[in-house]
Formats: sequence, C-alpha cells, structure tokens
Amino acid sequence: MCAVKSTLLQPNNPTHKQFIKDFMVSHGIKQRDQRRFLAAYIIRGILTYAAIDSGVPRQDHYRWKAKDENYAKAFEDAEELAGDILEGEAMRRANDGVLEPIYQGGILVGHKRNYSDYLMKQLLEGTKPDKYKKRFEQIGKTDITIRVAVEDDVD
Repeated sequence: MCAVKSTLLQPNNPTHKQFIKDFMVSHGIKQRDQRRFLAAYIIRGILTYAAIDSGVPRQDHYRWKAKDENYAKAFEDAEELAGDILEGEAMRRANDGVLEPIYQGGILVGHKRNYSDYLMKQLLEGTKPDKYKKRFEQIGKTDITIRVAVEDDVD
C-alpha cells in the first residue's frame, strides 16, 4: 500500500482528536461511553464497528438515542459527519487514485495508480443530478388497461 494521505479521520491524529472533542462539547455529550461510541461511529461510520471499537454494546446506543435528546441530536450529526468523511474518501479515490503494487515472480517491481471511474460517476450523479443523473424516457405507443369498479347506487 502506498502512503497516500486519506481524508478519513485518524484516531491518533491530534487535530482529529481535537475535532472530535469539540464535537462532543458542542453537543453536550459528557458520558464517557457515549463519547467513545460517537467518536468510533464518526470514524468508522458503521454501528457494529463503533460498538466493537468503543467497547460499548449497540443496545446502549439505541437506549440513549430513544431517551436522551442531546445524544439523539449528536448521533444525527455524527451520521452526517460519517457520510461526509466517506464522501471525501470516495472523492480522493476518484480524483487521486490508489496505488496498487505490481509483482512479477513474487517480487515487487513497481506500482500502478488506479482511478475509480465508478466513484467519479456516483459523485457526479449525487452532486449534479440535473446534469448526470440517469434519465429514462419512453418514446412510442404504450397500451394501458384501466379497470373501473362502479357500485350501483340503490335507493
């Protein structure tokens, strides 16, 4: 793997640690387990991984979400952040590509940068749907059968 800088939050990066700390303070999240779970969710974006990484059971998350308005709002914002982080990584892979090793006879002989046209297409469809979204248009004659049920009005 190459040393391409990812747009994903890195848990050991001091700037990212401060960002997550500020997020918790701004949302009034004081309980240690809630902070750990939300931080893990922001970084990983998947509840199961957040539970594993934080050591907090998923059931606790669902209970907090149902009973704690601050937590519910913080989680809603964490979902948006996780989506933004994922979108940033997709954009990086589409624009900058990913270096993949090339081996010959089991020996590393170089690297090839691969770009993702699929990710680029998805990003364009999402950010400029009027221009890039798939559209379907049917031209020609279409037969339609309409059945109407009428009740007799009996007096």
